[in-house]
Amino acid sequence: MQNQSVKEEIKMGLTDTTSSKEKETTQKPTYSSSQLLSLPQELFMDICENLHPKDLYTLSLVCKQFRIILWSNSTNTQQIWCNSRSKFLKSNIKLPNSLTEQKFIWLGFLGHNCQYCGQDLEDNNRRRFWEFKVLVCSKCADEKSICDINFRNDLNYLMNATSPGYYGTNPYYWKSDVSRVVDEYNSLSEDEREGWIKNKQAELRDDIQVIEALRTQETEINLNKFLCNILSR
Repeated sequence: MQNQSVKEEIKMGLTDTTSSKEKETTQKPTYSSSQLLSLPQELFMDICENLHPKDLYTLSLVCKQFRIILWSNSTNTQQIWCNSRSKFLKSNIKLPNSLTEQKFIWLGFLGHNCQYCGQDLEDNNRRRFWEFKVLVCSKCADEKSICDINFRNDLNYLMNATSPGYYGTNPYYWKSDVSRVVDEYNSLSEDEREGWIKNKQAELRDDIQVIEALRTQETEINLNKFLCNILSR
């Protein structure tokens, strides 16, 4: 019963939507970060199961210990974020192995700033590339990507080892990803390169189906927004 009481206090504190004026005249939540820190890890994880992803992000900023737990790639931590995503964001898509739950939720739901320059992202200045796992403004997207034609002209031998990202119907390649792939390729002997390319192709096949589903979902959402704007005029 005592553990249940602590759970409820913490949950209420993290999801509190009371206005500032109301808070001045009401009792402050009785939980504290010290209470959380003193909890057994299993109980802490149990509490996290019932928090919105935004609250999980907030909690991860409280202290190093919480960040280590909530930023882990462990199966248990990934399941916490997955359950929260399903419960509060109504998103049940299966993620590729290369994309963590934390990164997916930030890219798809919580990110509002360019991860390079920090600029606030408006709808017409937002570039989300699932393939590269980045959310950026149009200026940074132009600076940090290369177009399909240039990639084919300069690095055609790596076409089967990389996958382009798309904004609309235009394919792009992320410069840092290309640089990493080139370095990997150049570090191999001639005999090793063919096997390496085959392994890269297998990795891409694992990701491409999910990424295409994400892209289709995003296109449908944008289309619905566009139609709603037209109908509301």
